[in-house]
Amino acid sequence: MIEVSIVSGTYNRLVHLKDMIHSLRCSVTTLSYEIILVDGGSTDGTVEWCKDQKDIKLIEQGRLLGCIQAFNVGAA
Repeated sequence: MIEVSIVSGTYNRLVHLKDMIHSLRCSVTTLSYEIILVDGGSTDGTVEWCKDQKDIKLIEQGRLLGCIQAFNVGAA
C-alpha cells in the first residue's frame, strides 16, 4: 500500500531533478511511496533518465502546458 504520493512537473531540469529524487529517496525510507513526474517535453535527457528509474512513474505530456496542468495530470 502506498502511503505517500510525490507529484512534480519537470521540464529540462535534469541536474536539479536528480538532486530532488536523491533527496526524496533519502527522506522517505520508512514510508511506502510513489514518485510521479509529469514531463513537459524535455530535450535534455530527462525522459530517458526517468524511464531508467524503477520508482518513478513518468507521464509524458510532450509539450509544456504549465505547472498547474502538470500537477493536475500527475494527481489524477
